[in-house]
Amino acid sequence: MNTNGYQIILASASPRRQAYFNELGIPHKVQVIPVEENYPKEAKGAEIAVHIIHQKAMPFRSIIQPQQLVITADTIVWHQNRYLGKPSSEKEAVSMLKALSNATHQVTTAVGFLTVNGFEWIAETSEVTFRKLTDTEIHRYVTS
Repeated sequence: MNTNGYQIILASASPRRQAYFNELGIPHKVQVIPVEENYPKEAKGAEIAVHIIHQKAMPFRSIIQPQQLVITADTIVWHQNRYLGKPSSEKEAVSMLKALSNATHQVTTAVGFLTVNGFEWIAETSEVTFRKLTDTEIHRYVTS
């Protein structure tokens, strides 16, 4: 794949994102600079994901070189006017899935692109509706 001479840096520890780049044949290196993912309390929905990708890009601003492209990404779930973060336990994951069962929620993915010339981003939100999930289905999913 032609990257127009850019070295692509995927600033993500997500195995799923890394696999996606590999499957597409996009040459890249993974470099993660840990940041605390927080957002303004008044932020809603997509604003949260966009804020977090900016945070993930910030540490690279002082070290990025010409011909490098740093890609950051974040996906969030917004349900009943609140952000559902990454579950911290199986119990919390079960609780979240029960809340999403038989309901519609929004999933937003934001992707940031940092070069020496600046930062640009895109975000896309999808509505997702779950049918009524059984306890067995929820527990099977969480344990897998």
